[in-house]
Amino acid sequence: MKHRYVGTDNWYKGNTHLHTTLSDGGKSPLEVVDLYRSAGYDFIAITDHWHAFHFEQELGKSASVPEDILVLNGIEIDGKDEMGHYYHVVALGDFQQMQLSEDLDSSIARLVGQDAYLILAHPYWSGNRMEDVRRYPFHAVEIYNHVAAWLNGKSLALPYWDDTLRYRDDLFGISADDAHLLPQHPGWKGGWIMVQADGLSTPNILKALRAGTFYATTGPSFHRIQTEGNKITCHTSPIKQAWLVGEGYFGARSVAADGSLFSDFSFTIEAGSQLARSSYVRLEIEDGAGKRAWTNPL
Repeated sequence: MKHRYVGTDNWYKGNTHLHTTLSDGGKSPLEVVDLYRSAGYDFIAITDHWHAFHFEQELGKSASVPEDILVLNGIEIDGKDEMGHYYHVVALGDFQQMQLSEDLDSSIARLVGQDAYLILAHPYWSGNRMEDVRRYPFHAVEIYNHVAAWLNGKSLALPYWDDTLRYRDDLFGISADDAHLLPQHPGWKGGWIMVQADGLSTPNILKALRAGTFYATTGPSFHRIQTEGNKITCHTSPIKQAWLVGEGYFGARSVAADGSLFSDFSFTIEAGSQLARSSYVRLEIEDGAGKRAWTNPL
């Protein structure tokens, strides 16, 4: 088994999909920074539509971000591929401004050429097909998008993720707000990621995102994830059930016999079992309020 996570309690809380008044958001970049800082976030990415965000260029060197929150540069683009299928793509990194284009292939190629971290945004909401996830070199897919939950309920994209994991186990799962902070959809703090990194800096966070050393959540927390041989042991916030999820119907479940909440569990993948033959395994937990969290493939 590939051991993706290290046994540590050191995690950084972040959101990778946010909009401001630089596109169709309701608050300025500084207001968004202050809002998420006050909610205990360690980092955020500002990803306005067709606007490559650079903090100092946008606000001037005199506008400083508080030292206890990191702001990543980002952008969201959209367009159709040559077959007419529609995509929204979030990119993180340091890249040049881009022009609005319906030519998705050239737009993605420009981002790839500038070493962007590519996230397929809300594929269920966008109406993507399963095979669309495999068409471009995405590093991650939004398995939960909070504003989509608010707009039409199409927030979860787990089938897209699991379908792609059968072909490649290095596609990672993101949970994000996609916050616009407008009266018609004011929601935020609904989905985020927790990252294991060597420190709170742009290079460290982007390195961790590329390595997949993070988990996505809408509420519960993985405090510690340890793998030793074929045994997986976890310590979490109080939960009511946990799953080891594999390909197709392969999987295992952990639940307290009396239905009470618990915070420690383990799974052992026996040699020759269905899970041992699975092309990937990942963990999923659910708390008493029905909120869930998902690790990346182990």
